[in-house]
Amino acid sequence: MAERQPSMYEDDTNDYSDPLERKLTTMERKLQEWEHQQQLRAAHEELQQTIGSLQAKYQFDQATAREIVATALEQNRGPRDFETIYKAIAYDRQIAAQQQYQQGRAQEDQRRTQAKAEASQVVGTGGAAASAGAPPPQPTKFNSYSEAIAASYDQVASRNGGV
Repeated sequence: MAERQPSMYEDDTNDYSDPLERKLTTMERKLQEWEHQQQLRAAHEELQQTIGSLQAKYQFDQATAREIVATALEQNRGPRDFETIYKAIAYDRQIAAQQQYQQGRAQEDQRRTQAKAEASQVVGTGGAAASAGAPPPQPTKFNSYSEAIAASYDQVASRNGGV
């Protein structure tokens, strides 16, 4: 059976009978922990500094900053690549916005074309459209005012059904 290796965080003081050796091991473990914490702090500071300078340059929000960091982690890339990652994200967003605009514009053009077609059908079937190609009626000449008045009464009566 394989022997289990103690973690650097476990208390391994039982393995040493010499108190000096035990103290040395404890100090080494604490030093490793401290070095690890320093590396984490330095990485965090570099991350904050890089993101901060990019935010100042490109004016993006925290959600975009998180997206940049997540993408870098997925691709095993470091802070030096953040600007390239941001530019790729911004480009993808621009392309998506352009496609959305073009789709909206195509839908609007289609809606307008359909509205024009419907409007031309309504205008094309109206009474005025039927006589649009015919020459205008010639005025009737009357010899007196009384003939003109009598003709207009007859015309109104014929339109109203002989009333």
